Amino acid sequence: MGSKHFAVVLALLTAVTMAIPARTAERTATLQASAVLGDIKSRGARAVVDSLWADGGQWDKVMTNIAGGTAEWLDVATALHPGTDAGASETLDEAIFLALKPAPVAVLRLLKDGVFDTKFVCSSNIGTDYSPKESHRFVRDRIQVLAAVTKLEVAAARDRCLGEPH
Repeated sequence: MGSKHFAVVLALLTAVTMAIPARTAERTATLQASAVLGDIKSRGARAVVDSLWADGGQWDKVMTNIAGGTAEWLDVATALHPGTDAGASETLDEAIFLALKPAPVAVLRLLKDGVFDTKFVCSSNIGTDYSPKESHRFVRDRIQVLAAVTKLEVAAARDRCLGEPH
């Protein structure tokens, strides 16, 4: 390989390598709750779910953010929900289940309003992707958090959630 050819190859590799962080930053930026909500508004929930699901890493990041229980990510969950089915529905329900710990009242409002189904969010089936020890801890933690909720506006949803098989 001549030095001129080597320089061209090196220049191309450098350009590609430098483009990777820019594309990664661009993809990370789309994971802002407001950007995801805007995407849902313009393309519809099903199209956004399909594109996020096709790139499992993106879907997982969105689910992790929803599980954090912040208001903006729970809004994303609400907006995504109509576009989910099968595996996407299950993982979204799981993210809402996980959000019970950091945001019990907000999640109970979603259950009270019928946005999510109590039997899917509050059942012990949520923990099937985890070790038995982790599953038991998740369920135990959520029971403790739910039992401590005293807001009357969500008391019925709390009681339904606590009544699901654990």
